[in-house]
Amino acid sequence: NKRLVYEEIKKAVERDRSLVKISELSRHGLMEITRKR
Repeated sequence: NKRLVYEEIKKAVERDRSLVKISELSRHGLMEITRKR
């Protein structure tokens, strides 16, 4: 399930023109997403 969530988020940000970095889900279910303006 975590992999599926990661892949869906990754697909969603591919449309963004800014540089976006996504970390894997942590064991607590948190995901860090950074975006350069």
